[in-house]
Amino acid sequence: MRRRSPRPVFWIGWATAGAGCADVSSSPRAAYVQQVLVDDNRVWLFRDSAQVAAKFADMAADPYDFMRGSAALHFADLARPDPGRRPSRFLTDPSATTVLLFGDPHPENATVCVRAPGPDGRRPAPTLEYVDLDAAGFGPWTLDLRRAALGLAVMAEGLPGCGDACVDAALAAMVDGYTSGLVPPASPDSPPKWGDFVADLLDESLEEGAQRKKLDKYAPVGGAGVRALAFGADTDLEPLTAAEARVLDQLVASMPLPEGFRRLDAARRFGSGVSSRAALRYVVLWDTGGPGPDDDGLLQIREVLDPPALPGRAVPRTGVFASNHDRVVVAAERLWTHPAADPLVAGTEVDGLSFKTMSWTSYFQDVEHGKVAEAWQEDDLSSDDLADLGRDLGRVLGASHARAGTLDGLDAARVITTDLETGGGLDALSEELRAVTATDTARLYADFALFHDLLWREGPLLGAERILDGVEP
Repeated sequence: MRRRSPRPVFWIGWATAGAGCADVSSSPRAAYVQQVLVDDNRVWLFRDSAQVAAKFADMAADPYDFMRGSAALHFADLARPDPGRRPSRFLTDPSATTVLLFGDPHPENATVCVRAPGPDGRRPAPTLEYVDLDAAGFGPWTLDLRRAALGLAVMAEGLPGCGDACVDAALAAMVDGYTSGLVPPASPDSPPKWGDFVADLLDESLEEGAQRKKLDKYAPVGGAGVRALAFGADTDLEPLTAAEARVLDQLVASMPLPEGFRRLDAARRFGSGVSSRAALRYVVLWDTGGPGPDDDGLLQIREVLDPPALPGRAVPRTGVFASNHDRVVVAAERLWTHPAADPLVAGTEVDGLSFKTMSWTSYFQDVEHGKVAEAWQEDDLSSDDLADLGRDLGRVLGASHARAGTLDGLDAARVITTDLETGGGLDALSEELRAVTATDTARLYADFALFHDLLWREGPLLGAERILDGVEP
């Protein structure tokens, strides 16, 4: 029987928590969690410690958001020796540890993408892709599946009434979808049959994209028929400082942007994402030189940091990618259904920092865990629908791995299929994934509780204030 993870306790005001909490002097695990999370965010501490504190506050609000912001902790745990860890039946061939991975394919990183119109003016059919490639790299194929399963399990366990059988069915469906995704479709022109949740998301994408809802919200048309970015709490947009404007000037000058690109307005965006919340993020209102607002669009430019170390690679090799922006662009070309699934993806470097560009339109709709919870509460999502969502997410992941290849250029689909058969096949993979996901979710909820304790005892920066003062915690 699957071991049930402890339900999270939501603290509306964690700063007022009482005594009895673990601290770093008495709890080795608390000290370890503090160390990993502080080190993971150290790059931002001196630049903008307030944004790091805001990131930690976001992580404390919900177990799913804690999962999103603690990938480095998950991977660090998997890289540590653990005599109690269940040995895997897979990864017996070193090539199976060198597949190009997304790194962090949790459900909210799955997004509906709609490519630019073709020469006939028609848009291709939308696709579902894992779009956040900041953690992409080469590693064991099971690592992506394990991370995706953890995200699905945490999402499902937050749904009232979704018990062990409900969660296990969703995980089993994810494995089934993954293995089916490794097999190329009979016809490249035949669209997959999606479950109801993804099908509704595709419809929402086409409807809101055509209405340009995001563009109208963040850059409404003014009285003179000209758009301008809307600043304030409703948009999380703030005017650029002089230093930020200089960086953006260099970015726009060096990015391979669409022909005729003309910058109309720009801002910094805050409060977006969890893992990358403190990263430099720009929003650019642009057009291609037309006289009215019909050719206006929004572009995001965001800093790309070093990826977390992916554990379990049997064949380490350094210098695989020239830069972090090269890494995410190459990963997009190899992992996505079409290299131009997001037609504005590009990369460049300014002042030693890597940046990527991304489309920002209502065509791009995420599998948000809030949407899943809302549909569940309104009885628009059943346990069968949740299993279908798991199957869809697994199929996208398997198809991406099949396309991506290995570090040495081998056929990843063949490598994974052979490794899967050697390890016992579909049933063995499904049983192993459910077992390790139960372990991972139990650990995540325990760490979530420790994280609250650390915020109360050590402060909103987990004690990193002492680093800023020149004293290591």
